[in-house]
Amino acid sequence: MMYKLKLIIILSMLLSAFNLAHAGCSNKGTYTTHTQIVNFDENASDSYSRTFTMEPTGISCDNDKDTIYYVSSLNDKVIGFYDGAVRFKVSVTLTPTQEVLGKTKNTSRVSYLVNLTKSTAQVNASVIGGTITVPSAVTASTDKNASNVVLSFITCLFSGDFFNCLSDRVNKLSGATFQENITFNFIPKDSTCLPIVTAPLILPDIHRAELRSVGTVNSLSGSTQIALHCDDAIGNNSTRGISVYLSSDDLLDGSDFILKDKMDNGVGFELSSGTADRIHLLRTGNSISNSPAVTIIKKIKKGEQLLQQYTIPVTAKYYVYDVAKIRTGKLNATAYVRINYD
Repeated sequence: MMYKLKLIIILSMLLSAFNLAHAGCSNKGTYTTHTQIVNFDENASDSYSRTFTMEPTGISCDNDKDTIYYVSSLNDKVIGFYDGAVRFKVSVTLTPTQEVLGKTKNTSRVSYLVNLTKSTAQVNASVIGGTITVPSAVTASTDKNASNVVLSFITCLFSGDFFNCLSDRVNKLSGATFQENITFNFIPKDSTCLPIVTAPLILPDIHRAELRSVGTVNSLSGSTQIALHCDDAIGNNSTRGISVYLSSDDLLDGSDFILKDKMDNGVGFELSSGTADRIHLLRTGNSISNSPAVTIIKKIKKGEQLLQQYTIPVTAKYYVYDVAKIRTGKLNATAYVRINYD
């Protein structure tokens, strides 16, 4: 009889232990995700830090000793922007790394520090543009193996898709899981170009006898060059579109290509680009966006290779616009080099 009683007691203890093992935390539905956004620009220093607060939701527990574990996949991982031309090493510091959750309705808040430092190391993940989202950047889980799963990078390192591979591994955690994604938005310096005219554009003197009819005088011409100095490329590529054109307040009324002297003596100038195409200028006071006929003498598209210097040749010729007004004397007109950024 006593032997039977011992069996009952032992069986009862085993059942209690079995029930205790299956008590714990659970998710209400599937695992929960949230995304933090980190915006930082190249005008700042080579390092950037920001503290975030994560509040895991959807996790409830029923045992005083139930524990939640906090772990990050971003321990000295390198992310690349603009096809790896700009690289940052990212580290996340969590405080704390675990805590006893107990019989609380929801987990408490946990803070983590995101630190980015410019790097030249091989990237773990890279994007063509300036935005990358890292899934499972920070994970809160009641699975005690969470740290081992998240930090076992060997398989993902050779997967060709490091962070998505890691996210899949996190989703397989057996415990209740909260996943915090981080989106990094890198704002590069704007590419800029500075125009410098290498020399004034001067035409040779012309005899009045050569100015007999309205139109371009092809017998004489003068030329110069516009030097364009450009900076702040990303991976040798421009971060924005750049358009170069000419403007003037010396344009003949009704014309967008004839430059005249203020004396209005019937003779002016006509400009052409290096391809001998006539240059149409923007009249001072008008907007380039509303002037589709204006000649773009140099255009650099966003993402296109940006050289440190360009040379734009410009040629000038005399242009007769009113034979009756012609008289001898010096002629002067001014054109300005303008740059528009998209």
